[in-house]
Amino acid sequence: MIRNAVLSFAIAASLCACAGAPTTSSRLDSHAVVLTPPVGYVLYTVRPGETLWCIARYHNTELEDLIRLNKIADARKIDVGQVLIVPQTPETNFKASRSEGLDFVWPVEGKIIVYFKEKVHGVANKGIDIQAQPGEKIHAARSGRVAFIGKLPGYGTTIVLDHGDGYATVYGGTRDIAVAVDQDIAQGLVLAHAGGAARAEDGQVHFEIRRQHKPQNPLFFLD
Repeated sequence: MIRNAVLSFAIAASLCACAGAPTTSSRLDSHAVVLTPPVGYVLYTVRPGETLWCIARYHNTELEDLIRLNKIADARKIDVGQVLIVPQTPETNFKASRSEGLDFVWPVEGKIIVYFKEKVHGVANKGIDIQAQPGEKIHAARSGRVAFIGKLPGYGTTIVLDHGDGYATVYGGTRDIAVAVDQDIAQGLVLAHAGGAARAEDGQVHFEIRRQHKPQNPLFFLD
């Protein structure tokens, strides 16, 4: 299983690539949940270019907690000016530059054919499956180190990258591997080629993003 391949990933501080600071302003719109946040929380107004995941990272909280607190039906859809309840965070946490953010790029271009948590043969998908052309290049979604290469049930030939801050990316359905275990990888480097899918047509690529071994929805991270 993939979780067995990523047991040794380190925990390190990492800030999100978005700017802003909490506000207790009463300038609320129709998205506001309450006028006064609970003790230990503040009101945060969404700015242009921000995502819910980005805001969660900036406030050092879980995405799922923001979704629950704000009763958000679709985490991919938040609006500029929307007011959210977020945990109170020291001001110093908001001084990171955009270059320090977590930036992930698509490993391969293609249509998503199985979404995160969508069930395949009764099993919830831990990432997304992308339909690519057989032989198409698969790129590293983020810089890191190759932690694992091998065949896994349901994944086919798989590559795992450790990004050194508690995050890992998983690439299944690969062939013609172009990297080696323990090799340092730059973002965008070709890892392999599509065509080793274990459970679907040739060319399908399985992609996961994991935080502390826990699968995340890749669509919250990818541009």
